[in-house]
Amino acid sequence: MENTKKEKAIAQALASLRIDRIYVKPEFVNSYRQKHNLTTSSGMKLVLKRGGNNGRKK
Repeated sequence: MENTKKEKAIAQALASLRIDRIYVKPEFVNSYRQKHNLTTSSGMKLVLKRGGNNGRKK
């Protein structure tokens, strides 16, 4: 239970930093997780892509 709270906090902190255009290397996050005995995130992730056409076909 505690680890899931920490994972959510990490995800929220990374999102907040991304809003401010501060980017953190994945290696840094993985090393933090290893130091604090948290699971490393792997697998598929949801990625939102912003395009110029906004989904409209030309």
